[in-house]
Amino acid sequence: MSGFGTKIALLVSMEPGDADVTAGDVNKIAQEIMDYLSLHPTASDTLEGIVRWWLRGDDINVVSAQRALNHLTKKKKVVAYTRAGGEVRYALKRVAPPDVL
Repeated sequence: MSGFGTKIALLVSMEPGDADVTAGDVNKIAQEIMDYLSLHPTASDTLEGIVRWWLRGDDINVVSAQRALNHLTKKKKVVAYTRAGGEVRYALKRVAPPDVL
């Protein structure tokens, strides 16, 4: 699992209306998500589950968490997939190991 525990550099672009959300908040949450996934690489969950169980924060801003997940998805660190019924789940993007000859 080399590389999972390394710090990632994130530059988050903020959108209009994000007055209560700072790039620093989003970067911190994105790093916490990657830290969690380095310990639990097969984990997947919804936005609400990530805030509740992965980040364990009653004080976590859900908008910040969504922005962090959007950024990690855009950077191809995390994948988002929609299950039947429209539930969106997030998981670590896995790279297939090279074929062994």
